[in-house]
Amino acid sequence: MTGRLAYRTDLKPEPAEVRRARHAVREQVSRWGLAALTDTAAVVVSELVTNLVRHAHAPGWLRVAYVNGVLRIEVFDPDPHTPQPCDADLDDEAGRGLALVATLAAEFGWEPRDGGKVVYAELHHSDVPA
Repeated sequence: MTGRLAYRTDLKPEPAEVRRARHAVREQVSRWGLAALTDTAAVVVSELVTNLVRHAHAPGWLRVAYVNGVLRIEVFDPDPHTPQPCDADLDDEAGRGLALVATLAAEFGWEPRDGGKVVYAELHHSDVPA
């Protein structure tokens, strides 16, 4: 698939948004014919939107775009602070999200934007086993 495909939705800082965003992205990525990326994209979206809900406590947005073999997932939140991965202990119930995203993504990071930040992950379609 070539060209540019994009999906965007606003997010509320509510736990139900994690499920809604995950399902919306699964549906959209499948609709684009990228079934091999669906599960990984859903996990990444879950983790990034969870961080918005837990840490930003303010509305944001989710954007997913596919261009030239790269699926880029972005979550904006108005908190300008740098995301900090944690060193979670074995018994901790949280603190692994950003490490998981960094492991799953070909590229992962954040950039300042509009008084806040965008945390992004890129999944390369060519990296998915056939």
